[in-house]
Amino acid sequence: MLTVIATMKSEFPMDNLAFDSNTENDVSDNGSTKHNTGNACTDDCHGSHIDTPNSDGQPTEGTIPEGEISHRSISWLHFLKKLRPSHGMLLALVGALFFTGVDVTVELATEEVEPFLVLSLYTTVIILLSLGSIIAQRIVPPRTAKPIGFLIVCGGCFAAGATFITLAISKMPVGDAVSIMNSLPIFAGAFGWIFLKQPLRIIDIFFSILCIVGVTLIARPTFIFSRNDALMDLDAHEEFIGALYALGSAVSLALSFITGKVLQDLEVRLNYILLSNSSLTFVCNAIICSASGLWTAPSPPHYWAIAFAPGFLELFAQLTIFWAFKLERAVIVSIILTSEIIFTFALQILFIHITPHWYSAIGATCIIITCVGMATRKDEPSGSVREAAA
Repeated sequence: MLTVIATMKSEFPMDNLAFDSNTENDVSDNGSTKHNTGNACTDDCHGSHIDTPNSDGQPTEGTIPEGEISHRSISWLHFLKKLRPSHGMLLALVGALFFTGVDVTVELATEEVEPFLVLSLYTTVIILLSLGSIIAQRIVPPRTAKPIGFLIVCGGCFAAGATFITLAISKMPVGDAVSIMNSLPIFAGAFGWIFLKQPLRIIDIFFSILCIVGVTLIARPTFIFSRNDALMDLDAHEEFIGALYALGSAVSLALSFITGKVLQDLEVRLNYILLSNSSLTFVCNAIICSASGLWTAPSPPHYWAIAFAPGFLELFAQLTIFWAFKLERAVIVSIILTSEIIFTFALQILFIHITPHWYSAIGATCIIITCVGMATRKDEPSGSVREAAA
């Protein structure tokens, strides 16, 4: 489940995915700079043939000089080091696994516990831990009306998104719900164009169409995909309602994304954003539980642990992703996070024993391509965000 990672992305802006094959420069003894290109071959190494002396002192055609072999080995070692995953990439992968754990535990909890009660329980974990970190670090709260107002808007949008995705998971397979929720970059791009005056490119429109195709394949509305059996029609109706909830979650979290970027530019600390989001989520769902009489103890008793588990997993996910953004380029972390969809489908098959429909697999692939494409396109400077926040 995506939360306030958007605020971290604005702190560590995205860059291009261009592979940098140049090595560092060396400094000679006289102070001049020598460029080490990693290629020891001079112009005479690239001819049609190479002559090197044999044991008799006569040149032998086709033999590669020993010095060139060593330099080629160094170049290959340098290339392999470039391919080795960094600590930031590994942290991003762990964060995606934690987010997958949130999705699956919510799916398991909502089998016996009301979705609103699950949200009321696990958000208390995030509230207590984020409040404890604020007190321990003595972080000064925002004192002006503008950041406080944006905190309320961001928290309200996040509360709606968290509620919608929990309801979606309770009505449709968790993998399908998470795939649709991950279409939020499309809505974030649209809201950025509307509110932050960021440009909307042709490639963005292409990815939007691709995302719509993916969502349609997952939702499979009955007016497009006909079903023969009446029971199947009822299940399809429930899944379609779940798809609408998931889509509402994507829209709400996209708005939280935009307000989170403004809050980051207003120098509001992440701790307060977490506290605001979790507090408003708790308040909204606690009101619903009180009005509907849903305050009941989870049964069987082990569902207490399942209901509280998403809070710990989500907090661990946010911490690992925060450090991933510090250690690795934001574009790489964003791409790795799309693996949450794949992990969720895998755990859905292993633990919930639901095999995804091949339409869902194609739709999820379309959404993954959309997320990767939106992540790799070059972001605009944060000046546009500053102008919107002013």
